[in-house]
Amino acid sequence: MKRVLLLCFALAGTLCAEEKATFSHGLTEAEFKAAGLDKLNAEERGRLDELVARREAESLLAAKPAPAPAKPVRPVIITGKIAGTMAGWSEGTVLVLEDGQRWQVVDEGKYRAAPVRRKPKVELFPLSNGNYIMSIDTVPRRAQVKRVTE
Repeated sequence: MKRVLLLCFALAGTLCAEEKATFSHGLTEAEFKAAGLDKLNAEERGRLDELVARREAESLLAAKPAPAPAKPVRPVIITGKIAGTMAGWSEGTVLVLEDGQRWQVVDEGKYRAAPVRRKPKVELFPLSNGNYIMSIDTVPRRAQVKRVTE
């Protein structure tokens, strides 16, 4: 669509000789005669100016490559292990990962793990609101969490 518009503007500009100088009007008298353009009638010079304008528009389009399509962004999934033991959570519970990251549960309600788990694996999936969904290995329930940066 942009290419068509550029070409239309280029051609429209050549048709309005009063407003914008054409190729043949931009030449010096010596260049005009040396190229043999003085032998052309007004209609032939007009056609030549149109052809030159079209070529200029095409070269401008060729010089500007079309932008590459955006690659889909894959969400960054955070993985790790909970430091120590995990017996469950409730709203406001802060879970600490082995690398020191702290995640606070923002879901309402509670979850209590039957057996206490030592260093369970964790996967955190990003949400559009900035929070994450936390999935803990062998725990059937997931929780929405946010990162604590204190």
